[in-house]
Amino acid sequence: FLIKLTSHGEEEDHQLHQEATEIAKRLGGLPLAITQMAGIINRRALSLAEFLDQVQQGKFEEFHSLQLGPQMRDYKHSLASVWAFEQLQAGPLALLDVISLLDPGPIGEEILRRGGQKVKLKGYPRTPDEYLDARSALIHSSLITKNSKSAALLVHRFTALPAIR
Repeated sequence: FLIKLTSHGEEEDHQLHQEATEIAKRLGGLPLAITQMAGIINRRALSLAEFLDQVQQGKFEEFHSLQLGPQMRDYKHSLASVWAFEQLQAGPLALLDVISLLDPGPIGEEILRRGGQKVKLKGYPRTPDEYLDARSALIHSSLITKNSKSAALLVHRFTALPAIR
């Protein structure tokens, strides 16, 4: 899954498979956490080996705090910290609140854009620019993805739970 999300090569590459497995184990195999880390790897243009090296050097504090495997019995963070909700502004959070009420996928963007004036939720994006900014923040944080061919949003089923704050 991680290899596919990061487009780092073929799954048959034994070394690459070992690196991806190590990262996934540290994340407890949770698909959303793996998706989040893939976003970091892609944004920073790292190979899986480079990412693991950075983790071992302690340069990704957020990764260490996200280790969810059985070795972390005293883990004190909630899933909300994995998803980094606290870093989102009011617009993206309001958009995510509305998305969480819909079927997780695919969600036609026209519904979200056209209904902006009717949504009585503080911070919900009212203009096309506000909507694009909110959508970009959610995509950047790996909470949703966009299918550009169908103009539809996809949301991970765990993200589709009402926003935890």
